Amino acid sequence: MIVLYNPFSTTPGKQPLPLSLMALAAVLEGREPWTLVDANVLSELAPKRSLTDQEVAATLVARLKQAPRDESRLLAVTVMPGPQLAQAVPVCRAVRQALPDVPIVWGGYFPTGHADTVLGARYVDFVVRSQGERSLLELIDALKTGRALSSVGGLSWKDGSGRVIHNPVTVPTPLDELPALPYTRVPMNQYLHQTYLGRRTVAHNSSFGCPFSCSFCAVVAMSNRRWLAQSPARIERVLRQLVTDYGVDAVMMHDMDFFISEARVAEFAERIEKLGLAWWGLGRIDTLMRYSDATWRSMVRSGLRMVFSGAESASDETLRAMNKGGTSSAQLALDLARRMRDYGVVPEYSFVLGLPPDPLEDLERTFEFVRRINTERRRPL
Repeated sequence: MIVLYNPFSTTPGKQPLPLSLMALAAVLEGREPWTLVDANVLSELAPKRSLTDQEVAATLVARLKQAPRDESRLLAVTVMPGPQLAQAVPVCRAVRQALPDVPIVWGGYFPTGHADTVLGARYVDFVVRSQGERSLLELIDALKTGRALSSVGGLSWKDGSGRVIHNPVTVPTPLDELPALPYTRVPMNQYLHQTYLGRRTVAHNSSFGCPFSCSFCAVVAMSNRRWLAQSPARIERVLRQLVTDYGVDAVMMHDMDFFISEARVAEFAERIEKLGLAWWGLGRIDTLMRYSDATWRSMVRSGLRMVFSGAESASDETLRAMNKGGTSSAQLALDLARRMRDYGVVPEYSFVLGLPPDPLEDLERTFEFVRRINTERRRPL
């Protein structure tokens, strides 16, 4: 039994689909029995609150104990910094204490960037760095057959002396070659929410990685500036299924940058125009300013309502220090706000606050810049 564990990350009612674990489940389907435990989803143990760490650990132990003796057992955990890390530590420690022979593997942003630190913990045996689908299958095969752990791509592990070994990351699998997500195996109604986009909003991720190397971003370690994307036809097929089977009327594209390829986005917009969806995505300001007016019109017709972008700072010097790359500038952030105003699309900008050498001055300058952006966004056409 492979137990896939998604630690707590958000308040009840806001939980997105655990897409990374569902991608692992998809490659396990038909090969290994699996179950998914999402600490963000309300259960019979806690109908009106989040599960406690003890309840989550007990649930994982119970699932692992259900496996027949001749069946492989493995706990696979996805971990981001913040709430997920805070829960993953005590829960995995408790599982190790209850079931010391069950291997525990961590993957995701935090262990990819901090594999040595993670493997210093007695309750983590392996770390999968970067894309995990192929690596998980290889790890399971190695544990079952005794094949050398050194053959598992992207695996970090400890040898007999306790020395940490980092296997090279292999070439990632193209996303269109991966199987469809097992939506029927998760409680979909608990992942559909009323938002500003629609009554039944779902999360989707159509790409992996990012070609840029911003100094503050964990995606750099995860993808090493590689970007893989689902084809527009694949995205359309998935969204059409979600509309037909689950009544979805809005989608949030959780890609690290959905808008990297204008040709892909333009075809995607054309394909989904008649699905009646509203949608949101994340993209770079300089990339979106290079989009043609024809593509912008097509995106709006297809249901684009809001775009999240990292403006980061009011200072071009600071943007350079962040290695933001491209043609990023504070002026472009203002220009994009005006452009989205013209198309009726809401700009959603993020900023990094309190940067050295003078954090207070940076705060004041950033807040003033935010006020300028809001002024431009509200200025009459």
